Amino acid sequence: MSNVDPFGLCADSDNQGINLASFLSSTEQTLSNFWHNETTGQEAQYWQGFLLFGLTAEILNGAGSEEPIPGNGIVQPGETPNETPTTPEVTQEPQNQSPQPNENGYFGVKGQSSSSSVRNISGGNLAAQDFFDNITNGYISERSITGGGIVRTMPDGTNITYRPSSSSDGTPAVDINGGSTYIQQKIHFVN
Repeated sequence: MSNVDPFGLCADSDNQGINLASFLSSTEQTLSNFWHNETTGQEAQYWQGFLLFGLTAEILNGAGSEEPIPGNGIVQPGETPNETPTTPEVTQEPQNQSPQPNENGYFGVKGQSSSSSVRNISGGNLAAQDFFDNITNGYISERSITGGGIVRTMPDGTNITYRPSSSSDGTPAVDINGGSTYIQQKIHFVN
């Protein structure tokens, strides 16, 4: 090792750097030497920054692997800088999509009531809030109601109400009233 590269972090002529284990070992020894000897605070800060930079570079270069990680922004000897950085392809989970009613215009399944407009969906309060947020996407006004509920009005005049606790059975509920966006119904979110 030289004074220019005291930790051997720079790749040598055959593009082989050190592995992470030996880097960490030399880093630990170097830190130990500096803190046991009389170093000034400025020297310690310099070496901490230097070691952090070296560790970051080593990780980005794929420490412990045989090949540097492509697209990491570090140009290896003999490489040409890439003008447009590449990013790995990421598969994203689909965002919450608007729930769709059945062929009769109802959400969920018929509840215990004799009316087909009283429905059940499992999932409790979080499911009720997600459902409410999704079906009210694009609402034009919102107001709070007693008991912690919210009423949102859709562009066609449909009022959709979220209540954290319904008066009939205490479960969270979403009520759909008026307008033409959906059929009028009351949906309980049961556990």
